This record gives sequence, structure tokens and C-alpha cells, in this order.
Amino acid sequence: MTPLDASPSPKGGGWERVRAFVLLPISLFGLILLLASCGSNQSGGNGGSGGDTSLDAPTVLSQAISATNAATAFHFKIDVKGQTAAGSAFYILGGEGDFTKPNQVSAKVNAVYAGATVEASYAGKGDKQYIAVIGCWQPFDGLTLAPDKAATDIMAHISSLNKTGVESMDGVQSHHLTGQITAQQLAALSPEATQTNTVKVDMWVGVADQQLHRVLLSGAISRGDANNATYDIHFSDFNKPVTVTLPPASDICKK
Repeated sequence: MTPLDASPSPKGGGWERVRAFVLLPISLFGLILLLASCGSNQSGGNGGSGGDTSLDAPTVLSQAISATNAATAFHFKIDVKGQTAAGSAFYILGGEGDFTKPNQVSAKVNAVYAGATVEASYAGKGDKQYIAVIGCWQPFDGLTLAPDKAATDIMAHISSLNKTGVESMDGVQSHHLTGQITAQQLAALSPEATQTNTVKVDMWVGVADQQLHRVLLSGAISRGDANNATYDIHFSDFNKPVTVTLPPASDICKK
């Protein structure tokens, strides 16, 4: 397979589609964390004992916003099913990485590119964003991840919020919340979020630590998604120090 810098130009339509499909899951984790994770001004932790299991859905959600705004870092893992090459030559299978404020992300994403399974590396600090699919790193000129704005957009449109109970998620006693949005209301995340269908949202929020531990999005979100597509995102290691390193100049693709 040809190296990424020999594929469609970063300024052209081909690379723009690659960029959109990479950023959708990376941006989703930030959005959903801010949208749904819970807590008051408590920070950190991966669960534990204590907390009020009787809280209703609006209270859990309200607390979630405060806890998320107070969190400084977290680890995330995503698994995507039901995405095909119909929308792009590049689509996400899954991956994991770390986020730390302000706007710093490092991740490795498993994907299909031009028919082959590859591992894409991503690193970003503020408006400096880079991705390497094969070989050297490509810059994403002028791109800044802003999960706080995306969360505000979704909060204005979330509907049918409900609490189905309390259950264990990743070893943490968690409130299970459900709701729904339309795929187009994820447009702040990616230009590929053009579907008009309803997307179901399941969220698991720690009873004790008031942090979001898992988000499951069910339904077509971006071009090429099957109707039963799912984006399954897990969060952990809240507030643990994270160091994001941008690629050195010697590793940037030559023009």
C-alpha cells in the first residue's frame, strides 16, 4: 500500500473524508463525556463505594456536567461496529487513547484504509493536530477539538432522558441512563454526521465517583454507517497525569 503522503492531498476531497472519519470517534468521546458524565465538584477515581443510588436521571445528568468540567484528564477506549466503506475509503474499527486539558489528545485507532486494516496514530495540542496512518505524520491545519461546545449543542437537543436502574459497569456501580438524539445533531463533531435518523444513547455514570464510565451510541451517525451501527466508548483513569507529545519535524510528511 502507498504511504499516506502519496494518497490524496490533505487539501483535497479524499484526505478531507479521511480526516472526518478519524475525528468522529475521537471527538465523540469528548462530547459524550461532557454531555453525560456525572458528579458534583468531586474529581478523579474509577469508582468505589458510597453515593446515592436513588438519584433520578435529571439529577445525575446535572451532576455529570459539573464533574466533567472539573476533570482534568481521562483514558478512553472505543469500539465501532456497523461502519462500512460505503462512505469513505477510511473507516474506524476502534482504538484507545488519552485526553488532558486543555485540548490535548493522543490515540491509536484501528481502521480500514483502502481495503487494508491499519493502525492510525493521532496526536494533538490545541490547534496543532497530526495523524499518521502509514509512515509519516500528516498535519490537520487549523483544526481544534472543542468537546465543550459540542456538549453544549447536544445538551440543547437531548430528549427522552430516563434512568433504567443501577448496575455494575467495568467493575463500578453505575447509574444507567438512556436518551436519544438525531445524528445531525452530532454535526459539531464531524461533517460526516449527516444522517437524519434517531440515535439511541446509553450512559453509565459511577454512583460514587460521578464520572462517566461508558457511552453506547446505537444507530447510523456518519455516511457509510449501517442502521444498526454502534459506537461503544469506555472511560477510565480520571485525572491521572497525561503527557501528549507532538511528532518531531523529522517525522512530518514532506510536501
